[in-house]
Amino acid sequence: MSSNIYNTEKIIKAPKSRLIGKNIIIREVVESTSSFLKDALTRGEVSSGTIAVANIQTKGYGRFKRKWVSPRGGIYLSFLIKRFKRDIAPLTLVIAYSVANSLQYLTGIKPNLKWPNDILVNDKKIGGVLAELVGDNLVCGVGVNINTEQTALPEEIKERATSLFIETGKKFDITDALLNLIQGIDKNLVIYKNKGFSYFRDRWLSLCPRWHDIIYPKIGQEKTVHLFHDISETGALIIVDENGKKQLFSGEISYE
Repeated sequence: MSSNIYNTEKIIKAPKSRLIGKNIIIREVVESTSSFLKDALTRGEVSSGTIAVANIQTKGYGRFKRKWVSPRGGIYLSFLIKRFKRDIAPLTLVIAYSVANSLQYLTGIKPNLKWPNDILVNDKKIGGVLAELVGDNLVCGVGVNINTEQTALPEEIKERATSLFIETGKKFDITDALLNLIQGIDKNLVIYKNKGFSYFRDRWLSLCPRWHDIIYPKIGQEKTVHLFHDISETGALIIVDENGKKQLFSGEISYE
């Protein structure tokens, strides 16, 4: 008997999206859905719009190749799209915003966003996004803790990670959550393709409670103190200190 946690019949019958989801590949276990797609792309087996989904990832990863713990109960997906003519950098912010919207739709809980790619609930990480350029294509990975139980999380991240189940005590229909997530991302990809990041900038900031607050960006190897001033039209973080404004196009920040 298949141990797949998704209702494949419901997925097949779901309305088709415009940019992603034309082909959805579901696997029980992969090293990572992004690696799976990149390998399949190299072999010429997938095209733009393909989504790879796994019940479990054994080598899931995020930014800086940090391990993303991926036990059964979370949504782990990656999708392949042709590179847009627009800037790539803001795409991560757009996808993270889409994930936050989907979680709010499912639960009524309003997640927060942390630049550039984290989705938080009660100051704990519940999801993340990673966009990678592969030739003329983008492979975008999304990981979201849906029904993940606290006992499935390693001790070293239990204090800073969470899931919808941990927050609400409720188990969610993982297939409905997946389809809602795909539809939300697809809708916003179309908007981004047509209108750019300007459409999302204020919406993204509305989910970031640390806007205009003190933050601690890591610049090079040094942890600095700045004011979070704004997000640019290219998705860069605009920070301010006694020397004036500067933009961060990549990197990481902390709140303490």
